Amino acid sequence: MAFVAGLLAAPAAVGFAVPGFGAFAPAALDATDTLRLLLAGLLVGVGTRLANGCTSGHGVCGLARLSPRSLAAVAVFMTAAFGVVFAIRHLLPGVAA
Repeated sequence: MAFVAGLLAAPAAVGFAVPGFGAFAPAALDATDTLRLLLAGLLVGVGTRLANGCTSGHGVCGLARLSPRSLAAVAVFMTAAFGVVFAIRHLLPGVAA
């Protein structure tokens, strides 16, 4: 519970203490940005659950242990990331902010 509270409180505190700093500045977010953040968090959580670990765990610890499962996971999420960036930048030019 303390970890989740810190995840929520720390960026908000910095946003209020240093106006104009980062995505959590009071005037920086609108409804669309908030929806995108929530959707991104949901997708990251689903991906972490499906992959049985996070990208850092597979990419740093798993690859260092020469884990074949981590190698496969890293290959899949990196390929997906490249595809999403390509699609947003080249196929959906109006979406990129």
